[in-house]
Amino acid sequence: MRMKNLSIVFIVSAIATCLLSSCTQTSRTDVAAQIAETERKYQDTIKVLRQQLAEANDKIGILSYPADQRLSHIGELFNSGDYDGVKKETAELKRVFPNAKENDSCNEYLKKIEAIEAAKKAEEDKIKALGYKAFKDTPTVKFGNVTYSFSGFTYGRTFTFEYVLDVDEYSYEVADKNSTYILASLAISTKENYASTPKVYACEIVGGKLKEIDDFRIEYATYNTYGASIGNYSETSHDFSKVSSVKYKMAAQIPQSQTSKPIVIIVRKTSGYLSGEISLDEVRENYEVVKILNRNRL
Repeated sequence: MRMKNLSIVFIVSAIATCLLSSCTQTSRTDVAAQIAETERKYQDTIKVLRQQLAEANDKIGILSYPADQRLSHIGELFNSGDYDGVKKETAELKRVFPNAKENDSCNEYLKKIEAIEAAKKAEEDKIKALGYKAFKDTPTVKFGNVTYSFSGFTYGRTFTFEYVLDVDEYSYEVADKNSTYILASLAISTKENYASTPKVYACEIVGGKLKEIDDFRIEYATYNTYGASIGNYSETSHDFSKVSSVKYKMAAQIPQSQTSKPIVIIVRKTSGYLSGEISLDEVRENYEVVKILNRNRL
């Protein structure tokens, strides 16, 4: 009788355990589902809040950079020659402030740019049509804060330079046989404490392109004292931290036969060197035409 009662208890206990286990599993599933649903709802809420925050930041950005400040920046871009920047910033100002009075001034800038670009294109077309005849001599050029002034272009067999004032002596070199020099003077001026000599080339015209004959050698024109000329001490008249302008002598050696032909003297605007032959477009973009010798032979 006792064994039967134990069996019944065991069966009831097993059934209860199964039921409890089933209920627990069901509860866990429900809780997991609720958690997942809550996370989804919060994710949607967070997404909305982030979007609202982004919109608020955009509005703050707009208010912190009003139309008048944008117009002032556009004016700075125009004065610096950054016309693409003007167009970009103008479009942005009109997008953000479509009814702002500053848009009228932006339109004026765009009209000026249109006129400048039209004139530039006309000049490019003229150069293409006339070739190198369209280039005017530009004896004085300015790159950044440095001004280069060229003068006295002539031919000569002897290149004299570094005249020493206190002993009345100078250095000189003689051209190779069947050759001569293109001689010139150069003055470099700047308010900065340093300036470098430019890269200047004598070129012939070959098939509509410029081909280098020789690059100019550039030497100091004078020394105040003999001691400075031999390097015993520095020459203050050559030091841009002490003076605003320094004078030089230049020479490029060419075949004697070239002296009766057109020779284009160019100075490079930027760093780098002339390599091979350069086209009209490359000349216009990267160089200034300082002088054309025998222009009447073009």
